[in-house]
Amino acid sequence: MNSAFLKSINWQTQKKGQEILSQKVQSMLFCSGSLTAILKEQGVLTVQVLHESMQDARDIFDREKALLPEDECFWVREVLLSVNQKNAVFARSVIPQKICNTLEVLTKMGQQPLGEFLFSHHIKRGDFEWSATSNGLARHSLFYIAESALLVGECFLNEYWDSYYKA
Repeated sequence: MNSAFLKSINWQTQKKGQEILSQKVQSMLFCSGSLTAILKEQGVLTVQVLHESMQDARDIFDREKALLPEDECFWVREVLLSVNQKNAVFARSVIPQKICNTLEVLTKMGQQPLGEFLFSHHIKRGDFEWSATSNGLARHSLFYIAESALLVGECFLNEYWDSYYKA
């Protein structure tokens, strides 16, 4: 799986169009708490790093650039989260280089979920935007750190909904 499907998503605010989603799906998709913690409650969570590197700003998706503070480079990390060996969530984080310079640990997460770091440090989360994609339901939001922000996008894969939250 790669992030190409995220490039052309028509994102909408959390309130827009959510009436088409069941309450059960809404409660998961728009949960402002730690997704990592929720997935761990459902079984054994594994993180497979698909890609991570520092990328030039011109290589970041337009929507990401519009949401994030201006910077020359961004750390991009794409992972596949699995629960009990079943693919659950594709996640993409985009972190301005200025944040990475201050918090180098963010570029050395390895198999550790980013959410564990963000929520253990009580980092403020912004509002969600969401969209339905052919791969599943996607959401993204900003996390605010030291007068800057990083973007975390997550796509709850269709297999996840089939296995855990039949709507």
